[in-house]
This record gives sequence, C-alpha cells and structure tokens, in this order.
Amino acid sequence: MSSIVVLSDEPKRLEFQIARKLGIDLIRVENTMLSVDELKETVRGRVVLLRVYSPYKLLVLSLICEKYARKVINSTRLILTSFNREALYKTLEEHGIETPRRYYIFDLCNVDDVVRRIGKTRALLLTFTKSEIEGLVETPQALVSLVEHRYYMSAEDVKINLVIPDIENMENILIIGREVTKMNDNVRKIIDIFGEGIYSITIVEQRGRQIPVSIDPVPLIEEDENINRVLEYIRNF
Repeated sequence: MSSIVVLSDEPKRLEFQIARKLGIDLIRVENTMLSVDELKETVRGRVVLLRVYSPYKLLVLSLICEKYARKVINSTRLILTSFNREALYKTLEEHGIETPRRYYIFDLCNVDDVVRRIGKTRALLLTFTKSEIEGLVETPQALVSLVEHRYYMSAEDVKINLVIPDIENMENILIIGREVTKMNDNVRKIIDIFGEGIYSITIVEQRGRQIPVSIDPVPLIEEDENINRVLEYIRNF
C-alpha cells in the first residue's frame, strides 16, 4: 500500500496522472461516502491529497483526515477559511494583508443603493460563501440582474453578496508546495499563513493595488507543466 492516498469525488486528469505515474492509491468518494471507520483506516498514518470538489464532502473529509492522517494536503485551516469569504478576509486583515473595498447586499431592497455607490465602474460580484457565479460586472444593470438571479436561485446559505468596485483585472495564481506561478508580497504572506499545499489565489487589481479576493483549495489543473510540477511535489513525500 502506498504511503500516499488521493481522495476524489470527481477524478480528473490530474488525479488519474498521479495514480498512474506515481503508483498512488486513488479512492473515489462517491455520493455514498466511506464509513467513518473505513476512512480512518484508509488514511491512518498516510499523506492525503484531497481533490474533492463538493465543499460539504471536502470539509468533512478534511476534519477526519486531519486527525488520523500523517499529513493532509491542503491544511484543514486553509479549507475551512477558503469557503467563507468573511472568515478569509478577517484572517488576511489580521495578518496585515489588505482586502478589497467592498459593499454588502443582504437582499434586493438595497441593490439600487449599491449601484449608486459604485457608479459606472467595473465591479466583481462575489458571495459570502462560495458560488458558481463569479465574475466582472460591466454595468449597474448587469449587477442588478446577477443579484436578482442569485437571490432567487441560490441555496439558503448564500444570502450575502459582496460587490467589489473599481476592478481593473483579475488573475489566478497557482501554488504548488511553496512554488507559485507569480509571486508578490501578499501571495508570500498567504503562503506563510496557510502553509504549503496545492491551491490557487485569485488576485484582483483595485486602484493599482494587487489584492487577494479568494482561495480555491481544489483548483482545476489541466496543463502538462503544472501537472508535472504537482507530480514532482508529491514524489518528495
């Protein structure tokens, strides 16, 4: 049995490459999860790479693996914090990392007020918790439309929207171990906070400043170069 195991609910190219090229166990966590006792024995004393895309499964598996595995990639702290933007922003601010200027929308009654405040600038519409809709908003009308859609279609725990105005551009920075595709002071500080792993940071440019807005603990990795970097990182355990 390999000293490393990959748990995934939706294996993609990266997970299959890890299993095939490194001879590492790949276990699919299907809709019916492993029993807690089975999971404990599967991960006990091993290094665990969690490539679980369902946040609810990922959170539960992370907590169990943290207790019984020798090491978990990524840390439970990173996973727990990344799924709640307010928790993330609070953590970043406590470590001296600037977070975006933003407005809150709790329901539809104050959308117009937010629109008036941000004017005609390009904005980023996020949610309190992670959501499938996220991107630059070009016009106030588009902002209203997206908020209406999210308010009526989202799950009950997604009620607070964050509007971040004055966004000039946005990019994702991939972290593998402690190596990154692009380094700046904020990225270096985030790695110091959450440690090494395989995750990505979304950085926006707001009024000339590079500011982190989210962390993805299970980023999609398809490029050969990045897959090879992940393989090399895991090979060292």
